[in-house]
Amino acid sequence: MAALAKRRYTLTEYLELEKHAEERYAYFDGEVVAMSGASLRHNRIVRNLMRAIDARLEGKPCEVLPTAMRIKVPKAMPFR
Repeated sequence: MAALAKRRYTLTEYLELEKHAEERYAYFDGEVVAMSGASLRHNRIVRNLMRAIDARLEGKPCEVLPTAMRIKVPKAMPFR
């Protein structure tokens, strides 16, 4: 895993980094942190939770998605 320079990134810089990165990173308020891989046990727990939540959401305008989605929570992180 390549080390990133210790500096603050804009959201645009982070998204550009993610386009070309082999690793996965998390972004919060200018900090970019490498994410570790998940274990088989962790992935089984996630799968079971997704099934259970998805069943409860049947017919509702929501959906369960795996962790590979990038999301922006406007109130938690201003666009820079």
